[in-house]
Amino acid sequence: MRLRVRHGTLQAEATDAVARSARPRLVDSSQLMRAAGPVVAEACEDLIRHEPRYHHGVPAGEAVVTGAGALPARLLIHVVTPDFSVRQDRTHLLAQAYRSCLAVADDYGVRRLSLTPLGSTYPYWPLPEVIRIALTTLENTPTGVDVATLVVPTPQALEVFAEALARR
Repeated sequence: MRLRVRHGTLQAEATDAVARSARPRLVDSSQLMRAAGPVVAEACEDLIRHEPRYHHGVPAGEAVVTGAGALPARLLIHVVTPDFSVRQDRTHLLAQAYRSCLAVADDYGVRRLSLTPLGSTYPYWPLPEVIRIALTTLENTPTGVDVATLVVPTPQALEVFAEALARR
């Protein structure tokens, strides 16, 4: 898989699938969910309501998929990102979130995936941990995804991620 990084927003990504960091109940008022439209929010609510294993929310480290609604992508992958803790090492859950995202992408034949670096938005993780886990897990997880693009929100984040990627 080729790994790229670029500055932008997931709402503008014309790709097979976009993956977002989500909370266990999936539905929120983020710009991405607003851009996707009510059909995606309804699909998330239906998933929580009708899938018995998700009645209490999707567990941290897991990913689920819906259509992308009004987004210029085919699918929207909702990845439940674990909360950061200074008391408990949860890096394995953040790495699992990436692996789950790629597994869902593989299940749906995704070749081009755009995603926010998990942990770089709420719930915030320290940036060095986000970069290390993102790059290591994405580079070392077998997948059918051809290109994964990490979409970062600021030019400063782009510079930090691009430097880390260039050092690999």
